[in-house]
Amino acid sequence: SGMYQLESLRLGRNAYEKQTIPDFIYNVQSLVDLNMEDSSLEGELSTNLGQLVSLKTLELDDNEISGLLPSEIGSLTSLEHLEIDGNSLSGWLPTEFGLLVDLTSLSMAGNFLGWEIPSEIGNLINLNVLSLNYNWLSGTLPDEITKLEELEYLDLTYNYLNGTLPQNIGKMTSLLEFRAAIQSDVEAETEGFHGKLPVSIGHLENIEVFEVFYNSLSGEIPSEIGLMGNLLELNLEYNFFSGTVPSELQQLESLIDLYLADNDLTGSVPQPICDIGASISIDCTSVDCDCCTCEALTGNS
Repeated sequence: SGMYQLESLRLGRNAYEKQTIPDFIYNVQSLVDLNMEDSSLEGELSTNLGQLVSLKTLELDDNEISGLLPSEIGSLTSLEHLEIDGNSLSGWLPTEFGLLVDLTSLSMAGNFLGWEIPSEIGNLINLNVLSLNYNWLSGTLPDEITKLEELEYLDLTYNYLNGTLPQNIGKMTSLLEFRAAIQSDVEAETEGFHGKLPVSIGHLENIEVFEVFYNSLSGEIPSEIGLMGNLLELNLEYNFFSGTVPSELQQLESLIDLYLADNDLTGSVPQPICDIGASISIDCTSVDCDCCTCEALTGNS
């Protein structure tokens, strides 16, 4: 039965009738690559998914899969790429995810995943990409996430996370993009991240995009940001940062966009920061700046 030595099954982008994953697929234990993206899939993922122990790539994005992620997903220990964005998954991330130590890419954006990010995420030390944006995740960002020293892209945008950012976030030295704009929402009683920006961010020497707008971060902008020499975009808007704009930002010679509006900053923007030539947005009513785009103060809430 040659069928059962099948290694790659790419059925994506086909206009099927609405369906669940066909049962026969779970018997093809030789499968290494299963792509059923944008294939009108609906219903819940079967616990039989755990039988596909040879899988390295599982792409199920842009379907209407709902329900919980089966804990049996932890049996797929060869998995390297899991893409399940743009579905209707709910519930929580099973702690069994921590068994998938070969994962390099985990994309689950645009679902209804809630509860907390499990601390077991820290076991996935080969991850390069972690996309959890546009979900309902809450609670704090576990300190264990800083064990992901290979991680290049971390996107947590638009969840309901809170607490402080991990103090040793600077260990994540491979980071190129950190996106954590948590829509502060009074009705949902979510305020996003609060407290100070950890000074260890100065160790993120490779980072190009650092976005933490729409949070409740406070204190002074740490001068250590000046060490993030590859930054192209720094977005600190809609927080409660106070004090003056640190002159160390003049070291960010690659900077293209600097967003500082809707904070509690005072003083003036030093001319050497203007000389970088970046586009800078700030509240000109409270900060003097000759080179900035003036944003009217609308208040964080």
